[in-house]
Amino acid sequence: MSWISNNFQPNGAGLWQQNGFDADTAAFGASSIGTLPGMTGAGDGYQPPWWGSSAAGASAASAGSTNGMLGQIVSLLQQLVGSIGGGSTVSGNGSAGTPAAYAPLPQGTATFANATLSSTGDPHLALTGTEQNANGTTSQINDHYDNMAAQRDLLSTNDFGDAFRVSTTATTPNANGVTYNATATATMDRGRSSVTMGPGGAVSVTSNGNALNLAAGGSVTLAGGEVVSESSSGAVSIAEQNAGGEALTTTFTYNGSGVDVNATASGGVTLGGSLVRHAVSAAGAS
Repeated sequence: MSWISNNFQPNGAGLWQQNGFDADTAAFGASSIGTLPGMTGAGDGYQPPWWGSSAAGASAASAGSTNGMLGQIVSLLQQLVGSIGGGSTVSGNGSAGTPAAYAPLPQGTATFANATLSSTGDPHLALTGTEQNANGTTSQINDHYDNMAAQRDLLSTNDFGDAFRVSTTATTPNANGVTYNATATATMDRGRSSVTMGPGGAVSVTSNGNALNLAAGGSVTLAGGEVVSESSSGAVSIAEQNAGGEALTTTFTYNGSGVDVNATASGGVTLGGSLVRHAVSAAGAS
């Protein structure tokens, strides 16, 4: 999809919305103000005059005129988008032209002097570390829980200017209902770069939409400056740091049944995602 908007944001369901117009399908986003004549989809019931009447019994001639005008508009928009974006394909969690990463949600974020985060085994999730409170004090976090579902936003941060996000998918439950992380994906550079580990420990890396080769014992630097390295045992790490002394290293390791995710943060990194939201909620309830 090719979105054109002067005000767009994630809606929590993997879409950019609010006054967003998809030039590929000629449809408005989740907060739509209407749909094309003959197309299905829920809007909020409002259609501006240039879009054509939505009243029952509108004449076929009027609808044809409207469609003709819209076709010209859409054609011009597609040419404009193509000239700007080049029609690049995003690998990782997204599809062609669809943003694969989003800024962390504003609620449930926390800043850490140091933190260790993980989703391992079947899987067991944990966050331990020292949280920096707004009043200058610190709190010790020690949160452990189980969740065998896929995580669209397991861990995320904006502190490195690239909308870093880790997401996981789940395997099919076994006879005991147990799942593992089938895949783990880190998206960066607003979705233009990604690192994925899947079944058997297979790894794929893209930088600005281009596939890169990563060999055991080697490393590559992505377009946004992130350094991706693979150990001799096949574990893959993504390292980020900034001029303020903040650092985050995230590692994917295949455990024989699924993908383990481990991350360490230091230097005052502000983190979001389900691991952080659960820890913040648990600390507030204690």
